[in-house]
Amino acid sequence: MKFFKNKGAVGLQLETGVIRAVEITGTLRTAALVKAEKIEVPETAIVEGVVENAETVAGALKELWTRSHIGSREVVLGVSNQGVLMRLANLPKVEPGKLEKMLRFQAGDYFPIPLSEMVLDYAVVDEVQGETGPQLEVLMVAVRQDLLDKSLETLTCAGLVPRIVDVSPLALMRTLPESRLTGTTIFVDMADGITSLMLVTGGIPRFIRIIPTNLQTASEQDNYFAEIILQSKQQAASTNTGDSMSDIFLPDDLIPEAESQVSFTNAAESKSGSFAPGEIIWKKEQETEDPIKDENMPGNVWYNWAGAVAEEIRSSIGFYLAQRDSLTVDCLFLSGCGARAEEVKELFNLELDIPVEVINPIVSFKGAVNTLNVDWNKVGPDFAVAVGLALRGMET
Repeated sequence: MKFFKNKGAVGLQLETGVIRAVEITGTLRTAALVKAEKIEVPETAIVEGVVENAETVAGALKELWTRSHIGSREVVLGVSNQGVLMRLANLPKVEPGKLEKMLRFQAGDYFPIPLSEMVLDYAVVDEVQGETGPQLEVLMVAVRQDLLDKSLETLTCAGLVPRIVDVSPLALMRTLPESRLTGTTIFVDMADGITSLMLVTGGIPRFIRIIPTNLQTASEQDNYFAEIILQSKQQAASTNTGDSMSDIFLPDDLIPEAESQVSFTNAAESKSGSFAPGEIIWKKEQETEDPIKDENMPGNVWYNWAGAVAEEIRSSIGFYLAQRDSLTVDCLFLSGCGARAEEVKELFNLELDIPVEVINPIVSFKGAVNTLNVDWNKVGPDFAVAVGLALRGMET
């Protein structure tokens, strides 16, 4: 019998073309990152964060667990798609039991879908003084039930249990020390199939947006991004010895049934080195006075994509700051495959005139980090969401 059993958690990210899993053991104070695994899936199996082929994805998950020997089948599942909605609301201060009833009764005022078609969770993030008395500032998160069910059914088929369901952008906050969240910060996750934006003030998420442009779409139009995605896969594979970080092609076998239990939890209840960029560089075939904007050059699609994302960030900042006086953005944090291109960081810094940093999720770990099979300087941004999800599991 073990009297002092080690705690642990597994973060799971389902993304276009790839599934990532991160296993952490120990406690929050001594957390050790022991596994960072991935498996490729067809791009049509998971589209913009939504499982479209449950059998294929379940088969990939089963194979990933078999080969990587992840120690737990309970996972913290991240969700990020067009069906994820977040709202902040000030409500009269009432008892906790009455607050939940009030939120469900008024849900239609905040979300464009019926309560019966969504999973709703909330967290009280602050108490403020309103015109008529004390009010509670409540962060509400809703996910479309039908989109969430696709992921949950897939995990059940794979023999996995979703212990917690978390919103992926919220998980990114856990990859940074709390001291970095004291001001106003923006998180932009540039994954293959979806780009998300989150604005955080004083450790409290203020809004989340899914940006209508993504790396996968850009890669279909230009070899630059196709090479970034390919480079991401090749670099992960080149650091593999044994099973870690292996690029595994899935079987077609079916998976046994498993009981599913879910606690859809709003991760915002917790407020809480140098990065070597990828080797991809912007290629130029000819010199012009302003080559980055030359429509005949290979970098044009890249410029359009990165510029479109920068414009979405600018408009989001403007919308938020217009409602508040003398508030500035302290830093923009980038994650995901798209963050590996140094040119993206430079363009954002130039266009937005704010400091830009790429997240390396292992910098705040106090325990051991598996570096034998994983080059975190290369794949750190890719695994930022999965690491944050695993850290969420350590809080319970």
